[in-house]
Amino acid sequence: MQNSYAGIIRGLSIATTIISLLCALLFGFLLAGFGLGGIAMNDPDLREQASYSLEVDPADVQSLEDLGIPASDPASTVDWVLGLGSTFLGALTAAHVVALIASIMGIRNARRANKQNSLLVWAIVGVIASLIGCNPVLLVLMIIIAVLAATGRKPAPAGAHMA
Repeated sequence: MQNSYAGIIRGLSIATTIISLLCALLFGFLLAGFGLGGIAMNDPDLREQASYSLEVDPADVQSLEDLGIPASDPASTVDWVLGLGSTFLGALTAAHVVALIASIMGIRNARRANKQNSLLVWAIVGVIASLIGCNPVLLVLMIIIAVLAATGRKPAPAGAHMA
């Protein structure tokens, strides 16, 4: 028996695929830009141009040094920001790629009666990935897909009650 919400799940999965693909591409391009910035910071001439003079009180200098940023090399602050930003963008890109895979599985499994449990599992994985990816639109779409997938599953056989 086919899920009665198969058409809706398929349509929402297509929308989710498009959104997650666009976000993954955007974050991938931003990640590449941060990578190019990191490569540029390895060039001594560009590193010198990125330097600036710090005029901070000694307490702030100590705070920077506690973070591992030497106050004598201001360009290392740029390195630190690029590293932190690329880590964050890498996590966002990976989360959107997982949401993309989950939405593709939603498209493939929406009309297959024997794949409804797999559809539910992938929808839950997509919910977690969109939560990690900080994308509220994907989060809402994947929650709706998960609820519809759970609602449309085959009922348990009569007499099989859980204690």
